[in-house]
Amino acid sequence: MVSILRVLHLSHLHLPQRSCRENAYPFEFCNAICFEIILGLPLLLYAQSLGAGAAVCGALAGMVYALSPLQLICAARARRVGFKKWITVGWIARTLLILSPVGLAIATARDLVDEQFALHLLIGTMFLFCAALNAASCAWLPWITELVPDSAKSRFLVWERSSIYMGGFFTMGATVALLSLSENVHFAPVFLVSFAGGMAATWFLRRMPDAVARVDAHIPIPSIPWRTVITDRRLLFFIGMNAAWILGQASLPVHGALYFGAHSQLSEMSILAAVLWFYVGALGGLQAGRISLARYSNGWLRQMRLCAVIALIASASWCGVVFSLLEPTYALRAFLWCASGFAVVGFQLPYLRELMCRVPMDSSRHFAVNATVENLALWTTPIAWGLVIDFQPFTSWSVTGFQAYFLAATTVVGIFTLCLFSRNLREVPAQNIVPTGES
Repeated sequence: MVSILRVLHLSHLHLPQRSCRENAYPFEFCNAICFEIILGLPLLLYAQSLGAGAAVCGALAGMVYALSPLQLICAARARRVGFKKWITVGWIARTLLILSPVGLAIATARDLVDEQFALHLLIGTMFLFCAALNAASCAWLPWITELVPDSAKSRFLVWERSSIYMGGFFTMGATVALLSLSENVHFAPVFLVSFAGGMAATWFLRRMPDAVARVDAHIPIPSIPWRTVITDRRLLFFIGMNAAWILGQASLPVHGALYFGAHSQLSEMSILAAVLWFYVGALGGLQAGRISLARYSNGWLRQMRLCAVIALIASASWCGVVFSLLEPTYALRAFLWCASGFAVVGFQLPYLRELMCRVPMDSSRHFAVNATVENLALWTTPIAWGLVIDFQPFTSWSVTGFQAYFLAATTVVGIFTLCLFSRNLREVPAQNIVPTGES
């Protein structure tokens, strides 16, 4: 699969060096194998098997986002050190920490440690992992923005995201197979695959060139003041739009899986098998976004509106399941995750493309502010919804926690969809924008 990604549709990218064309997509593929396990549903299902509730699982799911302010602290330093060197050191450090969950999974499967102690140690390890990840990842978008010309940004994002979700699809399939074959050590082989993916991603990362700005290191690089960044109307508009989307949609796949894990007879393998459809939908959303951005002058807005409508249908279907109005057959479960994947990923593509084209070229601090706000929203959202699910504050209305959550999420998505259709978003000012037909 990695060898295919090396040659698949790479010739259109006019990047500074051939090594970047050969290694950017395999890096994303292998990196997806790593983080889809250690930051995704396999880790949450393992934590749930140790006795973690919805609030704790939400905290684990959002921990990587809670530490996102590290990106603000490290943004300027990463440029001075060099994007490639900075991110490579961070990737190596975070990958080595995955060995801890591997050992924990073996120890708990053989009853060598108490489950409560294992859960506490897992939370501590994930804290360190997420800290290393955030400190390093502040360099990724500025690095890629400097390497990829404006005329190729859309295509690059499509194939970058395709590599990520192809890796996610492969990862979920491998996870299902490993769980069925490794009953004695439970999740240990799964976490070991995550470790191998992280090391492979680091190898491809080391083969990529550094940013063009580092070629003449003696030339001082001007820095945009923080006050200018945080008052940029273009940036604030996109940040607000993305935060509203995250509130309504980002937690649906995770809490949907936790709902089936807590209120059905489905095994962990059956849940993960259904989640495979998320990646099928994600690839469909990427291709729809590619077509929309290439054919229409306001393709980014058309794609966002399409994703909002699909998300609203999926959220309403989730409500039907939790209120026992719809039977959760395999076909329905596949539709729910496929629609969620299409909506979540299909929205990310036009959002990132517009953001990359509308902020100034010296954009380290712009991207750091965007990533911090986005990640804080991704952190607080699953925890807040998890508290609603666990403490069930609506019992006086005869509504369970999961029912209250899905109903509230559907309401948010509905309001967001109405706003997308009611406002002329094309009037947002642009900077460094290129005609979509060129991309």
